[in-house]
Amino acid sequence: MTEDELIYALAMDVPAMYQGFSIETSYGEMRFKGEDAERVAMLVEVLLRLRLDALRSGGAA
Repeated sequence: MTEDELIYALAMDVPAMYQGFSIETSYGEMRFKGEDAERVAMLVEVLLRLRLDALRSGGAA
């Protein structure tokens, strides 16, 4: 992801995930709601922040 994509995801996508979301795989769909959605959103936020920090510091994430 580019820096702009990461910033957008952190500003828009991750906050929306706290309300619930689904993940589609080749085997089907997983739905996350409530506390589960919040926990996964927190993990995604950490991952994206680490990627953004690495990108900004010139490292690979």
